[in-house]
Amino acid sequence: MEKEAKRLLVTTESASQAHIASGRAFVTDIALSADMFFSLSKEEAGGLFSEIKAAGKRVWLNMPLVFRKRAIKLFDEKWTPLRLGHFNGFIAQSMDELFYLNDRHITNDRVILGERIYTYNDIAVDTLKSMGYLSFIAPSELNEKELMHRRNEGTFIKLYGYQIMMITANCIHKNTYLCDGNREILKLMDRKGMCFPVRNVCPFCYNVIYNHLPTSLFKYMESAGKLDADYILEFCFEDEDAVNEVLDAYERHGEGFDVSTTAGHFHRGVE
Repeated sequence: MEKEAKRLLVTTESASQAHIASGRAFVTDIALSADMFFSLSKEEAGGLFSEIKAAGKRVWLNMPLVFRKRAIKLFDEKWTPLRLGHFNGFIAQSMDELFYLNDRHITNDRVILGERIYTYNDIAVDTLKSMGYLSFIAPSELNEKELMHRRNEGTFIKLYGYQIMMITANCIHKNTYLCDGNREILKLMDRKGMCFPVRNVCPFCYNVIYNHLPTSLFKYMESAGKLDADYILEFCFEDEDAVNEVLDAYERHGEGFDVSTTAGHFHRGVE
């Protein structure tokens, strides 16, 4: 049997996903997306925090993929509630966010570096560790062989999640309907008839286009278990049934996950 992961981080885009994850004993960490968290009322946010903390989980704020002036203004407005919210830390997606957190005296050991911050090799990881960063999300572009040659202590390997294909300032929702601030999943169809989900992140004004199939390493749990890394499950627009199905599959060590998926670059690497 593969080596058990020391930690399981579940990232969520809705309160219902976070509720489900908090009820699973094997989940150690839960991340709330910034756009979802900022959309909650004070009472809703407090109730969600209380539930997650009562379940013994660490709670993180997953920062936006794009951090422009609009995001800085919103974070500045929310900063006191963020501190009072007792987040264990933050998942930073860019260097801009690292500097922002540093300016607000968040110690580096309270920051998980997202996969868009360069940690492709041991030199990069060791340099960041010397600066006090302890946790990283492995780049999706690295294949199994490359991960085997990388020191993965403190690293989260993605076992499940829709791979991001593009982040764009062009708003599909606005161009199709209007700019109404409603979070909604639309789909783009390519010439082969594949439908790519598009999520509009209105608080920070950008769109995310995802692959048409989720990436899953459940079939390769034995191989993933040899990487000496922790695991991450990334939820986006999955409904409650889909979230439960993924968590059930993880609990069964990947067995019986009857969903069409791709293994991403795990075996074939980047061409």
